[in-house]
Amino acid sequence: MKKIIVTGATGFIGKKIVNNLIQRGDEVTVFTRSVEKAKKQFPRAHDYVKWDYSSSNWFSKLNGKDAVIHLAGENVMSKRWSDEHKKNILTSRIDSTRALVNAIEQLPLKPKTFISASAVGYYGNSEQPVDEYSNHGDDFLARVVSAWEDESKKVEQYKIRRINIRTGIVLDRNEGALTRMITQFNFYLRLIMKT
Repeated sequence: MKKIIVTGATGFIGKKIVNNLIQRGDEVTVFTRSVEKAKKQFPRAHDYVKWDYSSSNWFSKLNGKDAVIHLAGENVMSKRWSDEHKKNILTSRIDSTRALVNAIEQLPLKPKTFISASAVGYYGNSEQPVDEYSNHGDDFLARVVSAWEDESKKVEQYKIRRINIRTGIVLDRNEGALTRMITQFNFYLRLIMKT
C-alpha cells in the first residue's frame, strides 16, 4: 500500500487514476477545490483536503506520503482561447506546481516521487519525429508546457524522483474530446448517407 496525494482528482484523467489506486489498495488523499464533489466521486478515498494552492494550510498533509500525482490545471479546451483563458491555463499550472514544490521543501518526510501531468504540446506543431530529448516548440502550448515542466524539475533538488507525463488528447467514449468528435463525425455521416 502506498500513500498518495492526487491533485486534479475530479478531472477527466484524475478520476480514472484515483479509482485505480483505491482499487489497488493504496491510501489516496484527494486535494480538491470541491470536497463534497470528491467525496461523492471517491467515497473510499482516505482523506479529502480543500486545496487552494495560494494558501499553506494543506502543507502538513503532504508529510510522509510516498508520492504526489499533480494533475491540476485549467482545462485547455473548455473555452475559447481569450487572453484571460490563456493566462489561466499558464498560471494554474505554474502556480500550483510551484506551491507543491515549495511545500515539499519544508517537509521532514518528503515524498519519494513527484508525478506531474504534462502534454505533447511541448513539441509544438512539429512534423518531425520527437522523443523526450527533443527541444520544445515555440507556440503558446509549447511555452506553457516547457515552463510547467521547468517548475516541476525544482523538486529534484530534494532528491525526489520527478516524472512528467506528456499526454496527448485522451479519448473516452463517454466524455472528453471524443464525445465532441463523434457528434461531428455522425453529422458528417448523415450528410454523406443522404447524397
